Amino acid sequence: MIEACIVNHNCSQFSELALRSLVATNRGAGVHVSVVDNHSTDPGVDALREATDALGARFVLARWPAESARVNSHGEVLRDFVLDHSGAEFYLFVDADVVFTRRPPWRTHLLAGAARRRAPHGQRPLVGGSPSAVRATARQAKVGLNSLFENPS
Repeated sequence: MIEACIVNHNCSQFSELALRSLVATNRGAGVHVSVVDNHSTDPGVDALREATDALGARFVLARWPAESARVNSHGEVLRDFVLDHSGAEFYLFVDADVVFTRRPPWRTHLLAGAARRRAPHGQRPLVGGSPSAVRATARQAKVGLNSLFENPS
């Protein structure tokens, strides 16, 4: 099972696009998606919450509000996410500015079992980050992004 996490703070429109593209390109792949929000106040947060519900993902408020944190709480949010989802075999951390335009290359490897080898010393492997093979920005999109906002069937 893959647990995916999108951390949002006042960039809800981008997070919604990341969410919709992730769900659309990973149907049936055992990817469970959570949006962890750092107490956003932007006007798109309600739409993000609605999209999360409609797509079968989870919307969670972080215990680290970004406004009151002395430091960037992104790391703490991701640490809490991993601890709360300790049964996952893989983790996928998706930045809000990521748009998936097709099935990510890592998905094929995971589903085929090629990447199921354990990390050294029994650690769980991390999937994600910024490799260009995994990330695609809106400028690189080769599909109509409007189709991502249609209700999935």
